[in-house]
Amino acid sequence: MFEKGGYAIMKAYGNTKLSNLLFTYELQRRFEKFNVNCIAVAAHPGVSKSNLAKYVTKKLLYKIGMAISDLIMSQSTSMGALPEVRASVDPLVKGGDYFGPGGFQEWKGYPVKVKSNDASHDLKNAEKLWEVSEKLTKVNYDFRDKKNEN
Repeated sequence: MFEKGGYAIMKAYGNTKLSNLLFTYELQRRFEKFNVNCIAVAAHPGVSKSNLAKYVTKKLLYKIGMAISDLIMSQSTSMGALPEVRASVDPLVKGGDYFGPGGFQEWKGYPVKVKSNDASHDLKNAEKLWEVSEKLTKVNYDFRDKKNEN
């Protein structure tokens, strides 16, 4: 949240993506713990030609990087959407699955099940993120069955 300064767009982007995975995996653990008939899955689009880059293209380094990206790494936004679609509709998807493009470095390609980094499976950070999320949103996700509690 960069409350003490030091905001950097790419660091914020990376932290956001990590937080999405931490939260998704923690949500799946809670579904399992409380026998909730639901699954939590994640997906990423790879490198897609979207308007997201317009926020960083003012810097020369990013302009050069985007030109290279367009030549060798990028795919259409339609292709980038496929991992999310697969995660949503594939009948074989299991809770905690993660999908992304199947090509080199997961930059582009048709969706496959992929692995996330070790940091995304850190139980302590997932629990802390969950608590902070509840505090900031003022929403408490209590999955216990209230009908069966005495």
